[in-house]
Amino acid sequence: MRARVDGGAALVTLRGRGWAPWDAEAGGVRGPGLSVEWDRTDLAAGETALATIRLTAGPDGTQVPMIAWGLFAGALPVEGDLEKLRESGRIERFERSGNEVRIYLADLPKGESVQLAVRLRATARGSFTATPSRAWEYYRPEGMTTLRPARFTVR
Repeated sequence: MRARVDGGAALVTLRGRGWAPWDAEAGGVRGPGLSVEWDRTDLAAGETALATIRLTAGPDGTQVPMIAWGLFAGALPVEGDLEKLRESGRIERFERSGNEVRIYLADLPKGESVQLAVRLRATARGSFTATPSRAWEYYRPEGMTTLRPARFTVR
């Protein structure tokens, strides 16, 4: 928004609405546990940041778990990290879709968790908000867990 006032005063009211799933009270179907921790969120263009992604099975186990790892505009996943996870059998497969990487995993029994270390490379300078990371069971998307999006500064 841009406003210009020549002489006198102006009174401006700005209103908006939004939806923030991470602020909502838990209710309904609960999805698998998900956390994404970054080693840093302030980096130079060309540098990498390491994400530690942890998925924990729900109380009845988690069948065909999916993770949508949220990236920011101007960030690229280090595909070699993802390929190594696939080759080792830690993930089934992955695919890039817009500003996220979808990670497909094998079923997780009750009480089990998986931890993945994956890097992204910053390619553009600026301040960015990543796409929120999410996790769900492929055949039960109504039980989705959504995280607060991370913020990054790239110099």
